Amino acid sequence: YAARALHAPYQLPAGPDALAVSAGSDLIVSGDPISITALIDDTRFNQSTQDDSVPGTIRSIASASAYVDALPWANGVTPIVLSARDGVYDATSEAVVGTIDSTHLTVGRHLAYVQGTDTAATAGTPNAAFLDIVDAGTVGTLTGHVSDHATGTPLVATIALHNAQNSENHNALSDAVTGDYRAHGYPGTFDVHVSAPHHLAEDLSDVSLAAGASVAHDFALYQSCSIISDDVESGAQGWTAQTPWTIAANVPGNATHVWNTPSYASNLNSSLTSAPHDLTGYSDVTLDFDDRCDTESGYDFGYVEFSANGGSTWTQLYTCNGRPSWQSHHIELPASANNVAALKLRFRLTSDSGVSAPGWAIDNIKLEAGGATCRAQQQPNDIIFADGFDSATP
Repeated sequence: YAARALHAPYQLPAGPDALAVSAGSDLIVSGDPISITALIDDTRFNQSTQDDSVPGTIRSIASASAYVDALPWANGVTPIVLSARDGVYDATSEAVVGTIDSTHLTVGRHLAYVQGTDTAATAGTPNAAFLDIVDAGTVGTLTGHVSDHATGTPLVATIALHNAQNSENHNALSDAVTGDYRAHGYPGTFDVHVSAPHHLAEDLSDVSLAAGASVAHDFALYQSCSIISDDVESGAQGWTAQTPWTIAANVPGNATHVWNTPSYASNLNSSLTSAPHDLTGYSDVTLDFDDRCDTESGYDFGYVEFSANGGSTWTQLYTCNGRPSWQSHHIELPASANNVAALKLRFRLTSDSGVSAPGWAIDNIKLEAGGATCRAQQQPNDIIFADGFDSATP
């Protein structure tokens, strides 16, 4: 972080930080569109008045740009405008996406820098990812389209290539608008794994890639099955809430109903726990939720945990403290959550004996899963002819 802020060490830290910068593919042929993604985050200031009498001001993100082979402040540099993944810049932490034209990039390694700006027009610390441009004649290409099986909607998916013979691995990302992808690998035989959020992964084995040649294959992914989908607008919905967990409206930053722990007490260990859910035959379990973890920074904590045995033991998935802004989270549960007969989920707040704070608020809780049971619910009806002989009409 210190190295990224060296250009203006008293100015850049006041803006949003650029995190998790990633190119859509680790091997790129000149002419491929390059998907670039990043997280622009303005919430990473210390908010504890015990440690800092004037905490940093947290603001919404206003914009983000990418720069190829030049730092954002270089003379004559041309920014590549990035978009908020959700379509609008209106949050203090934004996932951003964009496309870089690679036609002018020579074979070799390049750098793509990303920098964000907040609503005070303050630019933050940049970050970067490598772009590796390779000669088209030295690699094979798997190309195609990734879409939702039910709707045909293009999907942002990760296409992972693995050659077990030489432990070669490559990744590519399908385009957010079209669903098209181009994944490259050096000549050999690859297994392909395609995955997208809220969808079941698909696998393709023994794909032979030859230098300078292409293989085409489209993927249509089934949607994950919903286990919990709770926007907290319909009451408790099977949750068991210990004091001070309560359903509230108009929590700062959220105009809908949420689970909240307002003005929580000292020495607290209080949970919001789901009913048990039968996941027999399900796997690849994921959890999504929004939260505002406005607790005493460094002393009072929120924990997200799951139990694979009905509540006898618990495994931690996530922890938070001292964050007054709302954030969205997507968590992949470990394999121990697969194929269990009584899975429980809980949000647990703990506090010490000192200062209290506004509290931890939770909204839009979604638990989803794939696996054989989920896939069986979505198999297409391919019957050409059927007759149960229950009608007298031939």
